[in-house]
Amino acid sequence: METRIKIVCYNQVEYWGKRENAQKFYENAMFATEGSERDRYMNIVRDLRKGWLVCTDGFSSTDATKVLSIDTPDGTRDWGGKVHYPVAKKNPHTTLDKETLSNVLGIDATNISEKTISDSHKQGKAFLFYYNEKPIEIYHIPGWKKMWIVGYAPGDELYFNEVCRKMEDSMAIKLNSECCDNKWVNEYELP
Repeated sequence: METRIKIVCYNQVEYWGKRENAQKFYENAMFATEGSERDRYMNIVRDLRKGWLVCTDGFSSTDATKVLSIDTPDGTRDWGGKVHYPVAKKNPHTTLDKETLSNVLGIDATNISEKTISDSHKQGKAFLFYYNEKPIEIYHIPGWKKMWIVGYAPGDELYFNEVCRKMEDSMAIKLNSECCDNKWVNEYELP
C-alpha cells in the first residue's frame, strides 16, 4: 500500500494521500500555465508518474518544511485553514443550483447570483460569484450535456483551478477543452 506523497513546490510542502488526485491537480495546473511555472508543474507530474513518494518542482529543496496543504481524514483537502474541497464523491451531482454550488465550493449561497439562460432549444442556468475575491461564472445547460466554468482574473489561475477541481470531483464531469486568452474557460461534458 502506498503511503502519502510529499510534493515540494515553491519551497512549500503538500502531502497527498492519493497519487491520482495529486497528478490530476498538477496536470490541470500544468495545462493552465506557461513558462517557468509550467516547467515546475511538469517536473512534479513527471515525478508522480514515475511513482516517487517525494516529488519536487525541480527548483525547490526536498528539505522544505513549510506545509501548504494536507489531506484530512474526512476526505477534504486542507489548505492552511483557508480552503477545503472534497475529493471524488460516490454520488455525483447531475444538476446544479445555488445550494449545490454553496456546498461544493464552501461559499455562502446568498453570495451567488443565478439567472436562467436559454436559446430556442435548450434551457440552463448561469451562476456568478466571487471565489477568494476572484470573479467566476458557471454556465450549466443539462440539455446540451455541457457546462462551462469561466474565470476573469488572469495571473490568479490557482483559484480558477480550485473551483474547477471541486466541480469536477462533485459532478463527475469530463474536461472537453480549456483555453486562456484574457480569461480562463473550461468546457465540460456532463454525465
